[in-house]
Amino acid sequence: MIEKTIDAWHQLISGQVPADRFEAALDDLLADEVIFYSPVVYTPQRGRDLTKMYLMAAGSTFNPSSGEGGGAKSDSTA
Repeated sequence: MIEKTIDAWHQLISGQVPADRFEAALDDLLADEVIFYSPVVYTPQRGRDLTKMYLMAAGSTFNPSSGEGGGAKSDSTA
């Protein structure tokens, strides 16, 4: 079970999930009662919606051209 979840996470962050499916794919991975421990916000963030917000913001930061989320891609020609 955990291997399937990790594989799905890797597909999500590597950009293999289409942008229009990113948010739904993230919903599929996160439990309703998820607790997100951020190195920036020093208190646990509780719940799927709040966790999804943080992860989508991080995805946009690492890959701004993707819009909302979309994974951490790099340009190997740079």
